[in-house]
Amino acid sequence: MKIIKYHKVGKDKYKILFDNKEELIILQDVIIKNELLLKKEIDIKLYNKIIKDNLTATIYNSCLNLISTRIRSTNEIKEYLNKKEIDSSTQEQVINNLLKKGYLNDEIYTKCYIADKINLTNNGPYKIISELKKQKIEDELINKYLYNEENNILFEEKIKKIINKSIKNNKKYSGNLLRRKIYYYLINLGYDQSMISRLIDEYNFTNTDNIKNVYQKLTNKYQKKYPVDKLPYIIKEKLLAKGYTIDEINSININ
Repeated sequence: MKIIKYHKVGKDKYKILFDNKEELIILQDVIIKNELLLKKEIDIKLYNKIIKDNLTATIYNSCLNLISTRIRSTNEIKEYLNKKEIDSSTQEQVINNLLKKGYLNDEIYTKCYIADKINLTNNGPYKIISELKKQKIEDELINKYLYNEENNILFEEKIKKIINKSIKNNKKYSGNLLRRKIYYYLINLGYDQSMISRLIDEYNFTNTDNIKNVYQKLTNKYQKKYPVDKLPYIIKEKLLAKGYTIDEINSININ
């Protein structure tokens, strides 16, 4: 096949016109790699190689574009290529090139991922570990960047902040019920149970104003349904069901 001419059709892309009227759009890097500017004719073997090289280069560039939006794990790129139904040989070549040139680096990915989650979210260590495991990050890398004194201090500060905010913003619950809700909320965020228990025990979850408001609402709701002598017992039962303790209930002098 004789090459007739080249025609630029985009950034780093050229259309190659052949004497048989066939056309190929090829990346500039592929043209240089195969020294096409020095050749007037190509055989079928070189033609097939150009097609293969161009596919690999195109996929490589699409991976670079993906990585440019944010740092990616090796596993993320593999999943991306699988979705594109790229054959295993091409996948391996592309990923090896990305690793070789430093565009993929699971250690840097792990370090950055952990730092971002600690600084930008309320996620605890177990939730962070779970997400990294999905990306097939090795335990050694996770432990290296997750478990240290500085991060432990940050996790404790996050737990305290969440507890304080939950108590301050709570308008509905009090006492043991509020404590349990905050405790399980922190568990779901991925914090260590022993750390949560140690820190949460430092707080008083009794909210006298809260229980008074609940008491008044219950009184308004049930005072027409029950006689005066039974109403206090009914309200006590309702308050106990809501998680208030006997001491909290007695603090508002329900007779």
